[in-house]
Amino acid sequence: MGDEAPGVIDLYRSVLYGVRSTLDAARRRRLAIAVEVSIVVLYVLLRTADAGRPVLILWSLLAMAIAVVSPISGLVILAAIAPFSEPFTITRQLGLKPFLVVAVGAGTAVRIASAIVIGQRSRPSVAAWRSRVGDRGRLFATLAIAAACVILLGTALGVVHTRLAFGRAAGMLAGETWLAGIGAGMIILVVGAWAGMSGTVRPVAAAVVSALVGGAVSVADYFDAGAVRGQSFAWLVRPGRFEGRLTGIIPSPNGVGALLIAPAAVLIAVAVLGRGLRLRVAAAVAVIPFAIALYVTYSRAALIGLFLIAVVVVWRLRRAVGIGLLVVGLAGGILLLPRYLQVRSEALGGAGGAEVRPGDLLVASDAFRLRAWGAAGQMWLNAPLTGQGFMAYFYLHDAYGDPILRAPHNEWIRLFAEDGLFIGLAGAAFVCFTAAALSSGRGALGAGALGGFLGFAVAASFNNPFGFVQVMVIACTITGIGLGRVLAARRAHGPPATGAEGPRAGVPAEERSAPAPSPG
Repeated sequence: MGDEAPGVIDLYRSVLYGVRSTLDAARRRRLAIAVEVSIVVLYVLLRTADAGRPVLILWSLLAMAIAVVSPISGLVILAAIAPFSEPFTITRQLGLKPFLVVAVGAGTAVRIASAIVIGQRSRPSVAAWRSRVGDRGRLFATLAIAAACVILLGTALGVVHTRLAFGRAAGMLAGETWLAGIGAGMIILVVGAWAGMSGTVRPVAAAVVSALVGGAVSVADYFDAGAVRGQSFAWLVRPGRFEGRLTGIIPSPNGVGALLIAPAAVLIAVAVLGRGLRLRVAAAVAVIPFAIALYVTYSRAALIGLFLIAVVVVWRLRRAVGIGLLVVGLAGGILLLPRYLQVRSEALGGAGGAEVRPGDLLVASDAFRLRAWGAAGQMWLNAPLTGQGFMAYFYLHDAYGDPILRAPHNEWIRLFAEDGLFIGLAGAAFVCFTAAALSSGRGALGAGALGGFLGFAVAASFNNPFGFVQVMVIACTITGIGLGRVLAARRAHGPPATGAEGPRAGVPAEERSAPAPSPG
């Protein structure tokens, strides 16, 4: 007896299932948002009221528990508090944020492992991840994530190398620095990619809003130190200030620039490419504090990043105009650079190595940077396969001809010098594959993620953003979500996917009606 054709009852059941699934998804999303907002508001109240360490530790344990149960909600919470100072420190380098990173990573690892080992359905599932690398964008995104994992493991081995080469104290410091820097960043990038495959944009929204608050607070602090410091919300800024240049949330102008560049890219892209006039106007207004903050950091890397963001956005509107802007901008930048450096030197009064002679293309501090690059290169040549050990430049800079700087001010060269050939090549591959993958991202968020990553990559070519957990969380959240959305994009042609995952497996998560397995 053959199978009977579906009847009216089956149709009603299908419709009822779709309605119930949609309502369940909406309820779970509202619950996740309510939990995230509540925990962040509680954090702000506790910090502003100067709550004691025991209370803040209890809040931290609650946040970490949420992160393990719902990694996306944990990522939202982490992005919301990332730009600001640690509520407490455990060691010289470690505060709350690195441990919250570990909790978010652990929760994600459990989800992925359950899909692989137990075979239970997870969203996004690993099977779906593997099935979505058929075109070039998904292939590049997969390779970018693989390169990030290589960097994560390779630099962790570099910490072991440092322990063996320089002793226990150096190994401990290297481990703490790794967890609060590049280790945290690569973990968050992988988590962001996993979260982005579900269609969520909440972590990006949290990163943009928190960076906007941080940028506005830093601008206020730059123009009037009393506007923030000495107030109940002084915890938003760090104690140190940099003569003539904006700091605020990070005691490094270049660090602030590296933190703000990716969120600024998202807002610029939304202002130009976003849907809805109100949203575009709001984004355009919100860009203003970012623009002011990035300019008064007097970081040339930040200005280059803004230029690259403009090229990406204009390119999305019309490719020929984007190419023209790139060519004209490069030529104009070279011509105007001496004048900009002169204005910069006058604004800073020649402080901090900003002094420059008329017509020069370099400032005085650039000689230090070039010498540091040479020293890092020599370190790599002396140990090309293994490098000298994670953070070894801190101990060896003087021996290799750099008596002033304790970091090479180029994170990509640093990977070669400290972790060896294969990790250095993984860093280069990570930049290339990530940029290639994000170039296929759709909409304003795709353009913003690409522009922000290019700006961050430029910042890492001239400074040390890998050493700031605040920077790594914000930049890698946005980049990771962008990669995840590329992986989850539906094929432009062909019938809907069917099979073990069902007819909905080939549909982007934002178009699915079934709920996520947990809030967030």
